[in-house]
Amino acid sequence: MKKVKLDTRIENAFNAFFETDERFENSQIVLNDTSALLQDPPKKTLAEKTDSIVNIVKYIFLFLPGSFLMFKLAVSIIYLSSQIPMPPGDLLLMTIWTLVISFVIYVGVGGMRETRNLVVPGSILSLSLILGGLFFLFPEPLRGQIVLYYSIYLFPLTLVIAGLAKHWVNKNEKSEN
Repeated sequence: MKKVKLDTRIENAFNAFFETDERFENSQIVLNDTSALLQDPPKKTLAEKTDSIVNIVKYIFLFLPGSFLMFKLAVSIIYLSSQIPMPPGDLLLMTIWTLVISFVIYVGVGGMRETRNLVVPGSILSLSLILGGLFFLFPEPLRGQIVLYYSIYLFPLTLVIAGLAKHWVNKNEKSEN
């Protein structure tokens, strides 16, 4: 019995490395519908092409400038409010500008009917306000230089946070459906 098992194992090992007729006895190739493999992939329609182009243009000309303005406005509001007293008219004007810029970002991220994308301007604004508050950790002579000259290096962080917020909202909507 042991000799038969040993011979079978040796034969199987031999057949695995060398082509023999026994190896091909049980392996039959079954061809199903191969016509799908030979067909060309469907071409994009003009509407699909223009949708992708419009999305790229909205991202470049609405989202990126809007998020940059939102970032600089929020950081500047935090810095200037500590330096000089802000009259109520200026605060109202900055609030109106923040709402306009939020609308531009909202349109640049997605469609007008997708209210879930309001998370993106909110995330940009909140991160900008947090970063503006962190600038108070620096001493007074450096704080102005950091806000004016070096805060631009933190702008890509706001883009990353905005992208993560949009991804999170889209993922939550797909899981609800």
